[in-house]
Amino acid sequence: MRVIYQSKNGKTRKLAEAIAEAAGHIECNDLEHGYDVSKIAEGELIFLGSGVYGGKSGDKVITFVRELKKSKKKVRLALFGSSNGKGKAVKALRKITTKNGFNPIGEDYNCPGKFLFFHPSRPNQADINAARNYAERMTKN
Repeated sequence: MRVIYQSKNGKTRKLAEAIAEAAGHIECNDLEHGYDVSKIAEGELIFLGSGVYGGKSGDKVITFVRELKKSKKKVRLALFGSSNGKGKAVKALRKITTKNGFNPIGEDYNCPGKFLFFHPSRPNQADINAARNYAERMTKN
């Protein structure tokens, strides 16, 4: 079990760190540094997160999903993100993962993210707690 994410402004990173801690201090990987999909075990639960950039998931998340598809590994994906719109981050993630043959498990978690003058203090402590609760629910599945 691990967390893999892309965060351009630190909002999704905060959520990723909270999820990793709540899931038992699991590995937390920022795709800005790249990621080798061969490290992923068959059947593993991966918390996959991104913000939304121009209406799409982060470019490194898209590349990761495509590489994961090429590996032909069957994994369980739990999606989370941060975006200004009504769940746009996880909707974009769900679109790219299902397009590549994955069926994300359970519910998704989206936190309102900062955009221009909207939600400047997000994620706040309530959002972090909600991300932790989300991780606990997903690890019980």
